[in-house]
Amino acid sequence: QAWFDAHDVISWNLGTTSLLSQSHPLVDAFGADLAVFVTDFQGIYVDDMHEKRGQLSITSGYAPSTNHCIGGSDLPLNGILSIDDAFTGTLYPEFGNQGACRSTDSSWGVTLLGRLTYNNVFGSPIALSPQVVAQMGVEGRSPSPAGFWREDQGSVALSLTADYLGVWQGVISYRDFIGDMHRSYNLDRNTLSASVSYAF
Repeated sequence: QAWFDAHDVISWNLGTTSLLSQSHPLVDAFGADLAVFVTDFQGIYVDDMHEKRGQLSITSGYAPSTNHCIGGSDLPLNGILSIDDAFTGTLYPEFGNQGACRSTDSSWGVTLLGRLTYNNVFGSPIALSPQVVAQMGVEGRSPSPAGFWREDQGSVALSLTADYLGVWQGVISYRDFIGDMHRSYNLDRNTLSASVSYAF
């Protein structure tokens, strides 16, 4: 029981998709032919996750769940292994806050997507579509593998797609990770990618 336990997981999702034509004032202001705007709020609830797996208590009889901190440790006997204690070290945001490195019962976040499409750019048969996608954990820390949200951790991705008559397509994109150095491994792993595809 210290390692395995059944938990009920409740997941929820609330989203909207808006397709805006050229006559819309916002699309017209950008001089585009089409715009897409998507909002997606989603989260999970795992009953008793923090009480059983988030608090480091001998009396609970449960091993702690996923560690969401990458600096220091909240486990006992840190000194023997020369690991900084996340409870007493002043370098960590978890200072004096037991269980702050562990999963919470409730966690949720938001994804926003905005995309503009420009047809026949400069009179050519090429369509250009700039896009931005932002993801951010708003509250709580999801236990793995039930969810992936971490409070105040997220990313922003910018991309530009060029389409030639629906046959050739090229995409260049850049992703920037947002968060703090004690909870995210990705802050120095921003990515730049490019691809070319042909439909036949």
